[in-house]
Amino acid sequence: PFNMAVLPDWNFSRYDNPAFNALIDEANVLAVTDLEAANAKFIEAQRMLRDDVAAIFIMDKPDLSIIASDLTGYTPNSAYGFTVPWYFVRR
Repeated sequence: PFNMAVLPDWNFSRYDNPAFNALIDEANVLAVTDLEAANAKFIEAQRMLRDDVAAIFIMDKPDLSIIASDLTGYTPNSAYGFTVPWYFVRR
């Protein structure tokens, strides 16, 4: 969400760093063929974001999901807490 070239624009702080954008673009390309190299780029970009103080991350709330014990395939998504991909859930 901090890449100025990406729409919809969730970059509320208007952070704009060409080096950061380049790292994200490179990582996205690498993710198709070399996930390990892509992860290294994403980590480098994340450190750059942290060091530039592009945003203040004030909390990281724990996820808690209560589901029936006979259900499988449920994976919580902390980015979208109220959205559940039910098509993966099986009884």
